[in-house]
Amino acid sequence: MLKASLPAGLTEEQGAELGARLAQTCKFAPTIAEILAEWRTMRRDMQRRESVPPPVPVRRNPAVVRRLRSVRDLLRQGSPLPKQDIGPELREFARQRFPDISDDVIRRNWLEIMNCMDYAAEQQRTASPYQMVMELEPDGTISLSMKTLECAG
Repeated sequence: MLKASLPAGLTEEQGAELGARLAQTCKFAPTIAEILAEWRTMRRDMQRRESVPPPVPVRRNPAVVRRLRSVRDLLRQGSPLPKQDIGPELREFARQRFPDISDDVIRRNWLEIMNCMDYAAEQQRTASPYQMVMELEPDGTISLSMKTLECAG
């Protein structure tokens, strides 16, 4: 009955793994139901492993690595953090929303502006119905919020 319930293509390795799993979970001789339940769990685990794509290798940007090392060395020497470099693309994006924004405010809110800029590019690429909105607070901080785009129709 057990042989008829298990797949015909059960390999020797799979059988050995099934036996090892049963030995770990069953105190006494396993019943047919326990064997079949463990086989289903094992098969589900195998399918899950096969369906997961291999991890994408991490590519390190040499310029970023050099910058991180220089900042680390400055911190070890007790120097203050250097000012964040803001490029022309980030400055232009921030000034599209806030024409009078200063470079210091852009530096202070660099992460929020970058997130908004990246999301805006993603939104255009995927035609997402959501838009990220930046709001400049009176104290000079930028807060982000999401809003739904109205459908024209």
